[in-house]
Amino acid sequence: MTQHRPSNRGGRPPKLSADAVRELSRRMADRDTCVQDLAAEWGISRAAIYLYVSPRGEIRAQGQRVLDGENVRGGGL
Repeated sequence: MTQHRPSNRGGRPPKLSADAVRELSRRMADRDTCVQDLAAEWGISRAAIYLYVSPRGEIRAQGQRVLDGENVRGGGL
């Protein structure tokens, strides 16, 4: 029997790159940012933005996994 490799986690790849997470974090920290406009600009839903970044621009766990380079398992995105 073949042993499962830990690096082969599968699942859906992250919707955003590490650079995109950083940019969204920076822009969300600006109180004048409209999340709906950001979502339209990036071609993702508002829920996807909030999955990666908080309303204050703080990077959430999903965003941190992308920054750390982990293969994030799907969770609705």
